[in-house]
Amino acid sequence: MDPETVKRYIPPKLQRYFLPCTTKEQPHLALLRERKAELKRRVDAGDAAALAEVHEIRAGKRRTNPNGLLSEQEKKANHIASEQKRRANIRKGYDMLCDTLPALRARKLNGKMDDTSDPEGRAGVSSELTVLDEAIEVLEQRLNEHRELVARKAELQTRILDAYSTPR
Repeated sequence: MDPETVKRYIPPKLQRYFLPCTTKEQPHLALLRERKAELKRRVDAGDAAALAEVHEIRAGKRRTNPNGLLSEQEKKANHIASEQKRRANIRKGYDMLCDTLPALRARKLNGKMDDTSDPEGRAGVSSELTVLDEAIEVLEQRLNEHRELVARKAELQTRILDAYSTPR
């Protein structure tokens, strides 16, 4: 809908329903933009520390901690811990997805889930595929419903605009 037409014919109380949908604000990007602008301002002012920081960012280097670099054993331990955490988060995500999808939630409650888990608690490939297939099916249904609602909204907006723009 043309914003000027909406402003001209639609009562102020209803105008917000005719505004285009906007994406969510992304405050983390605003903070990055502010930091970049501040760095640029400091570099333009001749601040050597800011210039060094810019070069460091561009080079992709990280400051080392005051205790020095990690040993190979510490790096390996950190890597193993990170990988275990990543796998636990994936398992948690699949469990949450199972609890969210109606068909899988029903199967889980009835004890009919394909539970081919190994001793470490990882779900078997077939159950992961089942979860993802069900998620795709539900998302496609929701997208179709959303498309229908958007089309219905556009139709109703047009009808309301016609009703308010015709002389009485």
